[in-house]
Amino acid sequence: MTPALTRSSRCLLFLGLMLLCALGLSRPASAQDAASSFDRGRAAFETGEYTEALLHLEPLFEARPTFQHPTEGAVAYWLGRAYTMQDDHERALETWHAGLEALTEAGAFDTRLADAYLSAVFGQRRQNLYVRATQVYLTLLEQAGQTLPRQAHAIVYKHVAQMAFLLPEPAQAQIIDKETYLGHGVLGLRPGAGPWLRTWWHSRDPLPATAWNERIVEHLERVATAEERYAYDYKPVGFDDRGKVYVRLGPPTRVEHIDNDYLENPGPFSETNLRPDATIIPRNEYWTYLHLGQYAHYLFIDQEGRYQLSQIADLLPKSLRGVLVPTASGSGQERAFMTLMIMHDYYHTLSFLNPDYARNYFALDQYINLSQEAAFASAAGTSPRDTVNMGRPSTLNLTLLLEPMPVAVRRMLMDNERADRALMKQREKTVPRVHTFTVSPSPLRVETRLARFLERDGTTRTELYWAAPPDALQPTATEQAQLIFQGHAATDRYVLSLTAAQKGADYQIRKRTRERHDLEPSETGPAQDLPVYAMALRGDTGTYHLAFQWDEYMVAENPDDAGGKPKFVYLKTGTLQADSLKALDANPGTLEMSDLAPLYATAGIDLDDTEARTPYPFVAITPETPLALFFEIYHLTFDADDRTRYTVEYGVTRLKKRGALASLLGRRDAETILATTPYTGSSRTAREHILLDLSTFNGEGPLAVTVRITDQNTGQTIERTLDFELKEPR
Repeated sequence: MTPALTRSSRCLLFLGLMLLCALGLSRPASAQDAASSFDRGRAAFETGEYTEALLHLEPLFEARPTFQHPTEGAVAYWLGRAYTMQDDHERALETWHAGLEALTEAGAFDTRLADAYLSAVFGQRRQNLYVRATQVYLTLLEQAGQTLPRQAHAIVYKHVAQMAFLLPEPAQAQIIDKETYLGHGVLGLRPGAGPWLRTWWHSRDPLPATAWNERIVEHLERVATAEERYAYDYKPVGFDDRGKVYVRLGPPTRVEHIDNDYLENPGPFSETNLRPDATIIPRNEYWTYLHLGQYAHYLFIDQEGRYQLSQIADLLPKSLRGVLVPTASGSGQERAFMTLMIMHDYYHTLSFLNPDYARNYFALDQYINLSQEAAFASAAGTSPRDTVNMGRPSTLNLTLLLEPMPVAVRRMLMDNERADRALMKQREKTVPRVHTFTVSPSPLRVETRLARFLERDGTTRTELYWAAPPDALQPTATEQAQLIFQGHAATDRYVLSLTAAQKGADYQIRKRTRERHDLEPSETGPAQDLPVYAMALRGDTGTYHLAFQWDEYMVAENPDDAGGKPKFVYLKTGTLQADSLKALDANPGTLEMSDLAPLYATAGIDLDDTEARTPYPFVAITPETPLALFFEIYHLTFDADDRTRYTVEYGVTRLKKRGALASLLGRRDAETILATTPYTGSSRTAREHILLDLSTFNGEGPLAVTVRITDQNTGQTIERTLDFELKEPR
């Protein structure tokens, strides 16, 4: 939907048209007139005559909104730029939006126009345009790897560079051609990169029930913030290392600036034999992400005009970063002492921000104190070795006190740099490449199972079995406080809204299915009494993906409105992503079977009655759980007597721990129960179920059930496995 024109915008447009009439300017009647109007308008823009540019570009856009110059792009782009230069950002966005709509309808696209539109929408946080903007973004990325004009390629490459660091290195190599350098930091993009990127973004859609891809929206909002706060125009990505971390992880919990008291109040050596920059504290920022673990700390230092991800040693003034050696003049001693005091102060500050630096600080602090004691001892005629041999606890290698200070300080700096690199490696291992806030921090827990079945038309039907445990439905303490604050009385009545999205191999959603379930108090009791729901999704072939979203609402009552209608108050969301599922083989010459569908084997229930049986969606089971596995077999063959002959073999494998030492060493025993049953039939499709007897199992641990089918007429075999977690009865 095009942004609405304000009253002032309409007035300006009317006055502009009146002025056009007064000047005798009319709409371009031919392609030649259109090109001439564009050239005059753009020439006026380049000389800063923006009003003159509007006089030429506005009537051209009104008459030919899809006009594109062969090298300079769409008229909508330049008209919007002219509005922007006159601080009319609203009309600029309206023009870019309308221009994109016109080009889309005509089957055309303009990279500059798309880039300007994305910057405006997300820079201004125009949420009403996010759905359209995400479509524009994906279309722009899809140009990656195509043969484009140099400027258009640079724009596409910028957007690729702004997300490439979110990808693992093999994926980066798959889309970026580092061997092709096009100047100004721009590299080549491999053929097929565009469709790959589109598919990747579709696979990251966290909430299938919504119209937009929340992860793309979050990414583009972060990019807009990074371009605004951490801009660096000399790299294609458009921002410095702070921007990259921000795009990856979002806003930090805390930002600190590391100061240095010693540099602000230098000691007696600060003015001798040292360059002036020795007392300059480099501009820096220290970011902490408390919610991402103990290693999520980042130091950025302004180096060569941009903030770069750095090590602690980079905080030292450049004139002090050289090799520290003893000198006859004593300058080496002065440099070492100053370096020591500067790093001591830095680590003192850092130890409060990150406990991992406390050991570095204590070692430096102890060296300073003990070296002073050794100096006093030497002045009193006592050997410094007496200070070393006092036997006190120490985080310091005390032999450093026996070496000249430049040598000792150099060794401590090297130790600190090694420790810093080790922390950086731990950060790479433990901090996620991307952290997103698109998923609720306290998601709704739903127990689920999926099973695939082959339909008569050769497509695959996927059945979802699910249940919401009562403890998962109940609001948390925070949610209860919010309900009270909003004036709602908590109840034990809930509504669950389920949305299922069926996606093709490219993650494009081809169908959405929605259901609503009302849970009454009687349906939120013990687990064995919970209602279990089933949903069937049909028509899938090849590789496909499924996504599910449960939205929980409490049926709340307003205590001040006794006669009012109950309100549905949102509580939380749960999701399930089932990626890269394979449709069952419809080839009649290939033995195939469904997945194993776990069922309650309650006494008196006919397991062959599809209406009466109840699925078991839980992973946890006990030896007492009455459990059966249902499955279907397809494409059985007939023998000479027109009979199918097949065997069903199943094994229950328990991975059993053998004590603490065995667990530590990774040793486990596998204990298996096998049963083989022959069958004959008169149909190429068979439906079977197996009753499981787990009464002989004790203890807890993972358990796997495998069912293997063998067609005795052809020798073909196929098997399916289902995993459980065995629990002790309570």
